Amino acid sequence: MGLFDSEKTGCLPCGKEIKASSFSLKSIKTKDGYICIDCFTKYKLLAPDLMVLSKQQLVALQKQKMRNDELNKVIQPTSFVICPLVTTSNDKVPYNQPFIEVDESNKLLNIPEYTGTFTKSKSNNIYHFNEIIDFELLEDGLSITSGNSLIGAAVGGALTGGFGAIIGSAIPSKKTKPKCTSMSIKITFNNMGTPTKYITFINKETKHSGSNYKELYNKAQECLSILTIIMKNNREEQTAKQAIPVLEHSSAADEILKYKQLLDMGAITLEEFSCKKKELLGL
Repeated sequence: MGLFDSEKTGCLPCGKEIKASSFSLKSIKTKDGYICIDCFTKYKLLAPDLMVLSKQQLVALQKQKMRNDELNKVIQPTSFVICPLVTTSNDKVPYNQPFIEVDESNKLLNIPEYTGTFTKSKSNNIYHFNEIIDFELLEDGLSITSGNSLIGAAVGGALTGGFGAIIGSAIPSKKTKPKCTSMSIKITFNNMGTPTKYITFINKETKHSGSNYKELYNKAQECLSILTIIMKNNREEQTAKQAIPVLEHSSAADEILKYKQLLDMGAITLEEFSCKKKELLGL
């Protein structure tokens, strides 16, 4: 076998036969095998992902990308209510591009990613509201606050408005150093393909006392406000769903009590009462 000869293998996501070689132009080495160049391009995978994600994680990520593509076909950009823009201290994001987009009607959240050096191309990462498990604000790698601690500060059900000040007052101050080197929001999703996403606001040394830091910190608060409202509404909906069986059970208990009173009065027989009780309890 020559230097450039290699065995055949199957692409991890699609199964297509490809060369198991790092020298091949049509296959790329991954943690657990190889992926064809078509899947790599089609699903907009990133090279660093390939060396850390397992086969199962790559397949899950592929499904997430496919779902995003399907959602993009039916979602119009004008249906998104866009969070205030964050446009400085992050050379990966062009000016006047949003970090977070919300489609309140369809209950969808989009976290755009931008790639390219001179011409930025946008790819969408769309999630349903109910996939959000938690989120937290990170500064220099330390957790400043989390969604669970901000739920109580959320007022109302709208996703836009002056919630930044409300959320800001609930965030503890941990500015013990004169400068900040990183600030981001980490969002955890109930999604095996992409369980975590980061919204980066600062990725280089920035003075706490400077206007740039203050501007970006305010933008982060706006995004935290939107995420808090979404998570709060998720919990309220879940609580309402859990309360329905309780109400039904209470209603059945009331009816049984009425029939028991009829039994005590001699208006119905014990057999009739037993049948009605089983019917109400679904036995």
